[in-house]
Amino acid sequence: MGGASNSRHLYGDAADLVGTPTLCSLAQEARSHGFGGIFGPGYPAHNDHTHIDGRSGQVWSAPSCGVGREIPLDILPDDQGVIR
Repeated sequence: MGGASNSRHLYGDAADLVGTPTLCSLAQEARSHGFGGIFGPGYPAHNDHTHIDGRSGQVWSAPSCGVGREIPLDILPDDQGVIR
């Protein structure tokens, strides 16, 4: 357990995906289907899963997969890769 006190998981609009297809395919599909939050391979603490959520706006970071968008400083991860 653990994670951010304001995690999107607590609001019921987030999931951590694993399995097949690949994590990068999951991140790319999430982008094409309009998910607002995507964090996956290449983002701190997300090399073993792809996180997706329904936040408003677009905050995407899965650099190993070619999925990205500039992330505002107030939501960058802390030293454990947890979204603040």
